[in-house]
Amino acid sequence: MKSIVTMASLSVAQTACNAVIALLATVAVGAAGRGVMVVGITLGSFLSFAVGLGTGPALRSRYPSSSEADRVPLVSAYTFWTLTGAVVAPVLATAAAGASAGVIDEGLGETSFLLGLATYTASQFLMNQFVERWYADGHFARAVGSAAAMGLTSLVAVLLCLTFERTPAGLLMAQGLGALAACALVAAKLRAAGMLTLRGARRRHLTALVRTGTPALGVNVGLAIVLRADRYLLGVIAGPAAVGVYSLAATLSEIPRVLPNAAGQVLFRDISTARAAPGAGRLLRSTVLMTVGVGLVGGVLAWFLIPPVFGPEFLDARGLLVVLLVAEVCFAPYALASRGLLGGGWTVAAGSLGMAGAALGVAGYAVATNVAGAAGAAIASVVVYSTLSAAAWACLRNRLATTVPASEHPAGTDARGGSGPGARAPGHLPAARGGEPVVQHEDARGRAEEGAASWPTRT
Repeated sequence: MKSIVTMASLSVAQTACNAVIALLATVAVGAAGRGVMVVGITLGSFLSFAVGLGTGPALRSRYPSSSEADRVPLVSAYTFWTLTGAVVAPVLATAAAGASAGVIDEGLGETSFLLGLATYTASQFLMNQFVERWYADGHFARAVGSAAAMGLTSLVAVLLCLTFERTPAGLLMAQGLGALAACALVAAKLRAAGMLTLRGARRRHLTALVRTGTPALGVNVGLAIVLRADRYLLGVIAGPAAVGVYSLAATLSEIPRVLPNAAGQVLFRDISTARAAPGAGRLLRSTVLMTVGVGLVGGVLAWFLIPPVFGPEFLDARGLLVVLLVAEVCFAPYALASRGLLGGGWTVAAGSLGMAGAALGVAGYAVATNVAGAAGAAIASVVVYSTLSAAAWACLRNRLATTVPASEHPAGTDARGGSGPGARAPGHLPAARGGEPVVQHEDARGRAEEGAASWPTRT
């Protein structure tokens, strides 16, 4: 419990900064203007995950068990893709926004907006990669601190921007520039620690990262689609103003998510060291209860504050907020289970669940939004999150049931009691059923600090 509280408190700073930015922008540009921003942010955030090709989780899984000789070229290959993706992701995001201008709003295709979107997307991609680099070396507090610093610098930049410009393009550019400032500071720290280098980069290490990370890509990309496709489809069907109102409710409803995100990292650590089976259910129950409590308090406050703060244009956000808070509770088990699957090395299972959820989300949001607009999208979120959570938790329980804890077999033997070159040392999980390899995470052993997961957020 102490670990969850510590991680949640670190994550709250980032979440609070992002929420304040969203609320300030909502007040400054109105529903339609905020809707345009949200569509752009949706595209940029999605592509910042997709272009990573899972290299972040792959580095976390390969780096701790690599020899010293392999670590430098592995980090160099990761740095190479980080720099490459910082160019590729913004190009793809601006192309997608330009293509969307004709079906959602012409503001998406304006040059100033595209420049702001490119800046924002580059900052998101870089910070995603930098945070994973801290995680790989076991510096969990630094990972969360880096993300929180990005939230703070972005907030400061947006506040400065509001003193002289209040347009979607200007605010998005300010948010991106503020985030890039934090990225520069984090990059300097990583480089000083020898954790950001191009020395000795080799193609085989980059290939290995992509090959390892691609199965896990379904988790982040699939989740990004699940959490964001509702707003994009709502923009296509109902226009940017509807997205602006919906986004306000989504921003407020996501605040309790810091709890399951933090708990998911605890479960990741525990399973990676074969210690999760006894406490997984208890961790889930406590996390869901805390999520409900925070959601109730936040929901009551928001219900009374929305009309005077945001005006009559956003009254419909109150009803949407109630439904989306229920969706957040339904999401909590998935936040834990997906991280647990990754911690055990069951990346194919985790990725498959993520992509299945993405397919269900796109279909569900499209139908529900066509039928009932924003209310339909909110209700569909409850259905999609509940289905994902049920499937993910059942999958995790099944995997844990077939895993022999490290404490139950002696050193130098595998899970079946065998020995020899293929035997596993204590703390290493046996191969999962069906031959899927289990990732070894020695960096988690003995660490008191963990970072919150960098799940996509509903800004």
